[in-house]
Amino acid sequence: ACHYKEAGEPGRAFDAWLMAAEFARMRFSKSDRYYAYEKAFDLIDKLPQELLIENVDNLVTSWGDYAFDLSDINTCLKVYTLCLEIGERAQNPILLADGWVGMARVHEMRFEIDEGISAANRAQFYCDRTEHLALKLETLTRLAILYNFKNEIQKSIVCCERAMGYQPLVKTPREMDALVTIQVHLGLMYLISGWPKKTVAVGEEALNLSLLLKRRSAKVQAAVVLAAGQYFVGEYQKSMQNALAVHQLAERLNYRWWFSFLEVIIARDYFALGDID
Repeated sequence: ACHYKEAGEPGRAFDAWLMAAEFARMRFSKSDRYYAYEKAFDLIDKLPQELLIENVDNLVTSWGDYAFDLSDINTCLKVYTLCLEIGERAQNPILLADGWVGMARVHEMRFEIDEGISAANRAQFYCDRTEHLALKLETLTRLAILYNFKNEIQKSIVCCERAMGYQPLVKTPREMDALVTIQVHLGLMYLISGWPKKTVAVGEEALNLSLLLKRRSAKVQAAVVLAAGQYFVGEYQKSMQNALAVHQLAERLNYRWWFSFLEVIIARDYFALGDID
């Protein structure tokens, strides 16, 4: 990346920094991954116009998703603000949709739920003007999660089930990733609504699909939802098996909410199986 930058090839340098970030992901190194993303971010203003939209979209998707998983509000705000600025300048509906979905995430982390719903609806406006399936799924996901925060469970389920209608069209890695997120959230909503059998069904689909994704947290989230559903239908051994299969990974990824949820499920399984210690 440094070689390409010094040679006056910012596009190739940018790609190399994203490759470095991917390598850091495989090594579970947050500091190296953030460093690589920062270097790519600093090259945005130097990219040729024909590469700008695609490269910004790639950076925003990869860094934004990672920062959101870590509940890093400041980084999310930085990344999604850039996306909106460039989207407005280029009048590009994909970047505008990306940016507003991201701002909905920021509002969600700040517990500004009404503002988050408003941002997601703005993203929906731009999604309707593209054929970008992954963005459509991501926007519906964010609306579903925000409605859950308002305890409007039925609206949340409607958003998820609407997104599931796109399932036959899903092909790309980003689309599959978005679908897993939808399935995970729908499984949680079914659980809250008292339908654990539906949770098990959608959780099994999510876990199978998650194995095709690079994002390790997808496997953790799908396995946790499946294990929770299995616990509530009385399949304690299966629940324990799925929960323990991702326990070490969840701890290593340091996704606190999901790891805490996982620990609760494991504790309940042990208790149900008579292992009080």
